[in-house]
Amino acid sequence: MSLLKESQQHLKENNESYFKHGFFALKWGFIIISLGLASILHAIFPFIFKYHAPKGILNIALMIKRKHPDLFKEFLDKHQSES
Repeated sequence: MSLLKESQQHLKENNESYFKHGFFALKWGFIIISLGLASILHAIFPFIFKYHAPKGILNIALMIKRKHPDLFKEFLDKHQSES
């Protein structure tokens, strides 16, 4: 399958336009980068951003659960059996 067809299929599966999908991906990409930077700063200065990264990661997990419930369930099923 060509890259164009794969992209079109992905957009169709997510019921999003190219620009809506792009905005969503950029937004969450920058959020993830900011969580990483906050974590690095917290490593150096433990008194700042105490729970910023864990709360952000949990918010991302909730977003994934809402947007892709099957993917979320598959992940939980796989990893709950490991604990």
